[in-house]
Amino acid sequence: MHNIYEFGRCFLDEKDINNIRHGKKVFQYLSDIDIIYFIKPTNELIDSDLVYAITGGRILPYLDKINTVAAKEEICRLASGYCDRAQGFIQNRENGLTKSASLYRSTVIRLNIGVKKPKDFNILRNDWGYRRSILDGSGFDKKTRNISNSRLFSKPEKYPYLNTYINAQLYFNFIALTSYQGPSKKSTSDYRHLIDANATDLFVTKDKRMKNNSLKIVPFLKIYSLDEFKSIIS
Repeated sequence: MHNIYEFGRCFLDEKDINNIRHGKKVFQYLSDIDIIYFIKPTNELIDSDLVYAITGGRILPYLDKINTVAAKEEICRLASGYCDRAQGFIQNRENGLTKSASLYRSTVIRLNIGVKKPKDFNILRNDWGYRRSILDGSGFDKKTRNISNSRLFSKPEKYPYLNTYINAQLYFNFIALTSYQGPSKKSTSDYRHLIDANATDLFVTKDKRMKNNSLKIVPFLKIYSLDEFKSIIS
């Protein structure tokens, strides 16, 4: 789903004919390969980990049949150049991300003034008190209130979506604490992809910095650079 969103940005500028033409080609390719599974939205993936922690029942990370059909329909529309619905959705989301990233940056700068600076990200990541504080300040606080730290954090790979979300938030805090600024809008978007990547076997990126940081944020997921991945499949 993240790929659909990222490629859909090709249609944001109606005057950019080349970009629109490129977008249509990409979505024609996505339509031709006939994707079988689409990953659920990020918050639903995190919520599925909480259901698993509470009930012991694992929920599949894929969209149901109705939403899968809707996703395929939108891919076909974009492949044909019908981008009105996608434009509105993507533009609204872009505006929201820009606003929230700016607010987040200003907030963490204000809150982190005078706070002791950790020397290493692992100090934050391995501290269960810090991990709990992320949940307490999130939209998942009520559901996690009666679940012990030991259950949620002792085996992070058991609840990968939740723990990747926590690790990413802690990494943003680490950036703010050590560089006196919050993460960029690009960073907040990029590292959300890591949460969803737990539904796959591996994560591939061409961004060297992101690969190095991803190994810290998702140590239980196989992560490769593009060159490494090419060597594996060649």
